[in-house]
Amino acid sequence: MCGLVGVIGDDNLRDEIFLGLHKLEYRGYDSAGIGYIDGGICTIKCVGGVDKLQSITHAINSKVCIAHTRWATHGGPSVINCHPHVSAGKSVCIVHNGIIENCDYLKNKYNINCVSDTDTEIVATLIEIKYLRTKDKLQSINEVINELKGSFALAILFDGDNSIYFARNISPLLIGFGKDKMYLCSDVLGMPNASKYIDLPNLSYGYITLSDYKVYHNGSIANCNIVDVGIDYTSASLGDYPHYMLKEIYEIPKVLKDTISYYVKNTKLVNRIKECVHRINKVVLIACGTSYHACLMGEKFFNEMGYLAYSCIASEFVYDSIPIDKNTLCILVSQSGETADTISALAKCKKAHCKTLCITNVVSSTIAKNCKIVMPIKCGPEIAVASTKAYNAQVLAMYVLQYIFKNKKLSTLHTHINKLIKLLDVSVIEKQSIKYIKHILSAKNIIMIGKNADYVSALEASLKFKEISYISSTALPCGELKHGTLALVDEDTLVIVFDTISKLRDKTSNIISQIKSRGGKILVISNKENNAANYMIALPNIKERFLPLVSVIPMQLISYKTCVACGYNPDKPRNLAKSVTVE
Repeated sequence: MCGLVGVIGDDNLRDEIFLGLHKLEYRGYDSAGIGYIDGGICTIKCVGGVDKLQSITHAINSKVCIAHTRWATHGGPSVINCHPHVSAGKSVCIVHNGIIENCDYLKNKYNINCVSDTDTEIVATLIEIKYLRTKDKLQSINEVINELKGSFALAILFDGDNSIYFARNISPLLIGFGKDKMYLCSDVLGMPNASKYIDLPNLSYGYITLSDYKVYHNGSIANCNIVDVGIDYTSASLGDYPHYMLKEIYEIPKVLKDTISYYVKNTKLVNRIKECVHRINKVVLIACGTSYHACLMGEKFFNEMGYLAYSCIASEFVYDSIPIDKNTLCILVSQSGETADTISALAKCKKAHCKTLCITNVVSSTIAKNCKIVMPIKCGPEIAVASTKAYNAQVLAMYVLQYIFKNKKLSTLHTHINKLIKLLDVSVIEKQSIKYIKHILSAKNIIMIGKNADYVSALEASLKFKEISYISSTALPCGELKHGTLALVDEDTLVIVFDTISKLRDKTSNIISQIKSRGGKILVISNKENNAANYMIALPNIKERFLPLVSVIPMQLISYKTCVACGYNPDKPRNLAKSVTVE
C-alpha cells in the first residue's frame, strides 16, 4: 500500500532518502513527504509523486530522516493528510503504513483533536502524551502499541534525538545495514545500499542509531536473525523499456523457466508437498484480484484429479461457511504475501487446524512465515501495480501442484514448459495486438468470453483491462452471454473471445454466430484460425493443455497499449496500490 523508509547517516541524506522513495513509489503515489531533525522537527510534504517532492527538497541538514509515499485510505490526497504527521506538541514525528482500526475510540478516550483526516496523526500525539508522563521513549511506544488495534509499521522521530524509533504489527518493517548507514524500511527494495537486514517480528518495537539497534517485545530484548539481502537490484530497474508493465510482460518466458527449474531442483520442497496429499479430502484456494483468478485455474486442475476444490475470494472467505478442518488443504495465493484480506483468511485456516500452503513471490512475507509450506514463484521484483508475470507464474505453480499430487515427474512438465518457452515470442504477440487498439477505443461495449479455462483467462483479461485503461468491460462464460448480457450487443460492441479448447470449439462458434447476427464485432484469441472472426490474434502452436499459461498475454499487451494510447501511466493506475495491506 504505502512505502516507508528511514535513514541514519553522517552526511546529507537527500540522495539516499530519495533513492529509497523512488524504489518504493510503486506502493503508493498520491502524495509523499519527509521528516527530519534540524533545530527541531522539520517536514516537507506534497500532493503528487516522489519527483515532485524531490523538486522542492534541497539539502537535508540532518543525520536522521524518515520518508513516506502514500496511497490514501483515511482522507483524500492533500498536504494535511500526507505523512509525516507531527504530534500536537510538535515533539514527535511519524510515518505509518497500515490502518488503526480503533482510531476514533482513542481520539475520544484521550480527547485528542486532529487536524488531518488520517488514522495516523492520533498515534503521534498519543506517543507524545505517554512520553510526557513516562519520560521513557521505549516505554511510551510499548504502551501505545498495546492500545492500538489494527496493522502498523511506524518510523518515529523524537525532537532532539538522532535515533529512529519503530514499532511493527502485521505491516512489514525491516532494519537494514549498509556501509556507514542504517535503514528502516517497509520493503527491501527501498534500501538498495543495504547488504543485510532484519525482518522485524510482530508487536516489536525499538530503535536504530548509526552504529547500533535494539529490538524489544513486551519489554524484553527480541532475538532477530540478520540475513543477506540476496536481491539483484538490476532486475528492479527499468532498463530500456518505457514502463515496468511492458518490461514485466516481456519477462514472462524467463519467469516460467526460472519457476519450473526451481521445482525440478528442489526435491526437498516437492517431498514436503507430497506429504500434504495424504488424508486430504478437500482443497480451498484463497486469494484476491489477479491471484484469485490463478486460484480459479487451480480449482479446475484439482477437480480434474477428483478433489473437492473451492476457490474463495479472501475477503469473503472469512465470513463464508465452507466447512474446513484438519483434512483440508488451504492454498493461499498472494504476489506480495502481505495482502491483508488473505492474511485474515489465513488466520481462519489456522484456527481450524487446516494444512496451509502459500504461493507467493516474497518468501519473507507475513503469509509465507505463517504457512506450513511455501511455494515461491521466481518472478523477481514486480513493480507495476497491475500484475502480469506473477499471474503467469502462479498458474504455473498450479500445474506444478497437479503434477506433484498425481505423482508425475516434474521433469516431464519441465520439458513441456521449455518447449512452450521456445515457441513463445512476446514481440510477435505485441505486433499482432497493437493493430486492434483503435477498435478497442471506438467500441461502446467490451465483453470478454470463454469456456472453462478460457473463461478464467477472460476474467483476468477483463480485470487487467479495467484497472489500467479505466474502460469498463464485462467477462463471463460463453454460455452465459445469452442469459442477459447479449442485450448489450450491437454494432458498437466488441466481444473478445478466448478460444483455445478444441473439444469446446463448436460451442464457442455458436456463440460467435449469435454475436455477429446482432452486429457485434469479434476479436478471437486462439491457437487455431477462425474465419468467423473480424479480428484474430494467433497464439503460439504449443500443447493445448498449457495454453492457459500464455493465452492472457495478448490482453496484457492490449491493456498496456490502450492505457498508453489514452495518455495514462500503466505502472501507477489511479486509486490502486501494489500491495493492499488494509481490509
